[in-house]
Amino acid sequence: MTKTPIKVFFVYPRSSRNLGSTVMRGFQLCEIATAQSSGRFSFATKPISSLHHPALTRLWVDLQPKDAIFIFVKNAITRLDSAALQRLQRKSKLVVLDYIDRSMEQIPTDGIDVHLCSSMEQMTYLRDRVSDSENAINGTVDLLFHHADLRLHAMTFPQQHVARVAYFGGTINAFIPPSIADIVPVFDVGLSAGMVQFLQNYKDFNLHYAIRPAEQTDTIAHVFKPFTKGATAAACQSPIIVNRAAHDAEYFLGDDYPFFVDTLTETTVVETVDKAITSFGGPVWVDALERMEELNNRLHPTRIGRDLETLLEAHL
Repeated sequence: MTKTPIKVFFVYPRSSRNLGSTVMRGFQLCEIATAQSSGRFSFATKPISSLHHPALTRLWVDLQPKDAIFIFVKNAITRLDSAALQRLQRKSKLVVLDYIDRSMEQIPTDGIDVHLCSSMEQMTYLRDRVSDSENAINGTVDLLFHHADLRLHAMTFPQQHVARVAYFGGTINAFIPPSIADIVPVFDVGLSAGMVQFLQNYKDFNLHYAIRPAEQTDTIAHVFKPFTKGATAAACQSPIIVNRAAHDAEYFLGDDYPFFVDTLTETTVVETVDKAITSFGGPVWVDALERMEELNNRLHPTRIGRDLETLLEAHL
């Protein structure tokens, strides 16, 4: 007799349905998981509103099906207080918190079975917290890397005859010195509408700029950014210019990747951009492309979907 699949819900804040984190780690990850599913699980998304009274949070929990798995996407976890989370945990197979780039200063201490990380650095930090007797948290820590936007994997990228560089992302997340602002166009794809607006522009560029401000590579802030821009560039078959200190950059690309920026100054950034552009077609460029291809294989949706199912199975 065929077993009934275990229901898995990606719970996202209703008010954040158009944010990149919800689109990619909610809707798209649900799509990926469904496509790669062995039949052991069934996947769906579930919105949750702001519940301003304990009675409403209890009601929301009571209305959920028993023996399901709930994966809370980033700040969706704030919709339930500790008592509600523990109530949900008692009736569920698993309660999972997918932090993405959520601050590690706000870690629920109860009601979570799996603290899900999207980067190696985040996982290392959380595992240290779990073993710290003074700041211990309940639950186990696991890892599911962040994928690129699925729409990029469906696109065909034409061959370019020169290096063309661009930045895709929110302007607050980029360090672009004035001296190169005119050669690094910015496409704000931070929200779903921006991704739709600028999706076809990815085809026009074959070198991705991803230099973050210093505060975004500083682990003291307890915020760990997944290497999404690396996954994006890899899906676009493009090298990336990125901070060496960017979380997981060295892990994925190797410490001798040619287009790392070691110090965040205008001089070093300009020199690295110039190096990348002038190396087009040569051995350094080819080396960078080969590493991006390896990255794309590791973070491809088919791999991520299998990883998620293996992860869930391991925690049951």
